[in-house]
Amino acid sequence: MLRRDYGEYRDAMRRMVNDVDPIALIKGGAPADEYDPEISELLKWRTVVTLERVHEVFQRAFEMPISDDDARRIAEGIGRVRENFGYAAGD
Repeated sequence: MLRRDYGEYRDAMRRMVNDVDPIALIKGGAPADEYDPEISELLKWRTVVTLERVHEVFQRAFEMPISDDDARRIAEGIGRVRENFGYAAGD
């Protein structure tokens, strides 16, 4: 069952990943939902998202690596957004 604030939660995830923009797609004019498949993949198992997992998801999706700094910012950002919305890994 989805919480009432799930849409806001997903929007916060989208803004966070778009701010990092690891492949520079948003900067290049891509739509705001460009990274939604990768966000869904990272949140799919509702577990703690690691730096390695972020690298894996983006490498598979775009066939190019992202920087460790961007991967770390995304992994840490997911943790912050979850905490801000009261979601814990497993929720």
